[in-house]
Amino acid sequence: MDALGRLYSEGLPDLPHSRQLRGGFPWLRFEPYLEGEFAREHLEDVLPLVRVLLCLATALVGLFAMENAQVLGPAHNHLPNALNLFVTEPLLLLTLAVTFAARRERL
Repeated sequence: MDALGRLYSEGLPDLPHSRQLRGGFPWLRFEPYLEGEFAREHLEDVLPLVRVLLCLATALVGLFAMENAQVLGPAHNHLPNALNLFVTEPLLLLTLAVTFAARRERL
């Protein structure tokens, strides 16, 4: 452990967080209890950004579908638009819906 870690870990109570600080971070992983806690906290921190980006991605896929319709014309546009409308857009919307689910951590 480096000097800075020793300095901060002195006098800390015997909690999982302080034990991890004293033990260091080999392979940049926490012990299992702290790893789960970190994952939950990180998910809650980034969730608003994930939702915004999913909305942006949904809009961009729709815009690209309209652009394909103009550039390719109706004769060559069926497969790209079908993929966008029936695969990509529903998956993006489903992913966005999952971010609002109560069990989003598991999903």
